[in-house]
Amino acid sequence: MLMIRTPLGDESLELEEFEERVRRGELTPDTLVCFPPVTGEGWVCARNLELFRGLYNPERLYFTRHFSLSRVPLLTLLVVSANLLMFLVLLSALPRGADEHVLTGKLVGFGAVAPSLIVDLGETWRLLTANFLHRDVFHLAFNMLFLFNAAGALENAFRPSQYVAVLLASALGATVCSLLLSGSISAGASGIVFGCLGGLVVFGVKYRAIIPARFRRYFGLAVAPYVAVFLWMGWMSAGVDNWGHLGGLLAGAVTTMFLRPRLLVESPRGRWHGVVLWPALVIVVLVVTVGGPVLSKPLRNTVTYRDDASGLVIDYPAGWTRTVTSLGELGLGNGLPQPVWVQAGANLIPSDADGSTVADRWLSAQLHRAEQAGRIRSSRWRSRGEANIAGCPALVYEAAFEVLEQGRKVADYRLRLYVFVRGDLAYRVALFGPVGLFPGYRSTLYEIVDGIRLEEPAFLRRARARFLVSPGDESARTLLDEAVRRAGHTGGAVRHRPCDP
Repeated sequence: MLMIRTPLGDESLELEEFEERVRRGELTPDTLVCFPPVTGEGWVCARNLELFRGLYNPERLYFTRHFSLSRVPLLTLLVVSANLLMFLVLLSALPRGADEHVLTGKLVGFGAVAPSLIVDLGETWRLLTANFLHRDVFHLAFNMLFLFNAAGALENAFRPSQYVAVLLASALGATVCSLLLSGSISAGASGIVFGCLGGLVVFGVKYRAIIPARFRRYFGLAVAPYVAVFLWMGWMSAGVDNWGHLGGLLAGAVTTMFLRPRLLVESPRGRWHGVVLWPALVIVVLVVTVGGPVLSKPLRNTVTYRDDASGLVIDYPAGWTRTVTSLGELGLGNGLPQPVWVQAGANLIPSDADGSTVADRWLSAQLHRAEQAGRIRSSRWRSRGEANIAGCPALVYEAAFEVLEQGRKVADYRLRLYVFVRGDLAYRVALFGPVGLFPGYRSTLYEIVDGIRLEEPAFLRRARARFLVSPGDESARTLLDEAVRRAGHTGGAVRHRPCDP
């Protein structure tokens, strides 16, 4: 039991009540206190009591008294306005009656996360721009509603530089996580929304003791059920980038852990905090925007494709897939709505045929078949000189055509064809893609061509195996000699070199 002196007279308090009133700031350092175990029968100012000094925190009291969510969140309104503007621009660029495929293509064109373009071409700026693009009105409205509420509360809690740090971390956390773990084309501000929700949870838990009671429902564990429900909705819905949601949530929460609210950093040191943070944010944005070739290099990897029948071996980017090309044949593509393709193969030809004949026949058959199927139109081609592939001289041809979908032109395509002959096998490697994208992929495609290798075709390998099992069998020797000749190798049954054009 102790006594305090107030304008209304002396008041007796239990120790617990005294401590609580000190924490709430109801007792000042000048309040007179009589605490017999310490002061005896005398009265002293509260500041002289170690008990008071351990509980009294002016900064925290200042925060509790002045914290409010009434400030207009100008930066949040700016982010919402930018999303609305980008949606209107995207909408104006869509043709009437555009389907999902066309919409995805436009999103990629405006800056959505496209893993192949980020990894292959170093377009890391997409990690930022993707956060301002939305597929439809519902997607936009849902994200903007929760962005305004969640981000607006955070903007009231932190300094502008701190708030932007949370937004930037959430945006990059979402898109980087999507790039690494999802591997699909994605766009939307939901990663930022989840990052802000994660920030609200961390802020509320960390500062629950000093947040005014009337505002606690906007922070801490009160927000956790919304986070859980939104995550569950994402996992239960098709076409939702859940990895992006988790990445944004984690990035926003972790960033908030290291920030102090603006009302707790009013000291000169706190003001310098913002001066230092702004340049750091600008540097991060610049690095992500222009540092693509360096940032994407560690992500580049290749996968090997082998055409066992011909022995053709190609190393291609790991993110590419094997699907049907615009010409209607199987090929390796980068997964975009208007993809870049590599289509390769080989076939046996008469001994009197040459590369020029093979190229003309292949282009005529492929382009004519695709035109008949309504895939392309206005095709034309011409010879472009010679090259060297896997140690073999190759003829180079170029072609151009329009790709169609449902009878409507969607892109102009360029094709570059390499043809070389070894033995009775004619090898073809066709590279083609949209006119606007093909030049940017030139170095990637040429690396694929430079890395082409020739191994033993299946028929030669089988003939060799038969000869090794029965080396005294004359028919096995004859079969091997014929296979070696057809494959263009030398050495017959006794000696063999893997690539001898």
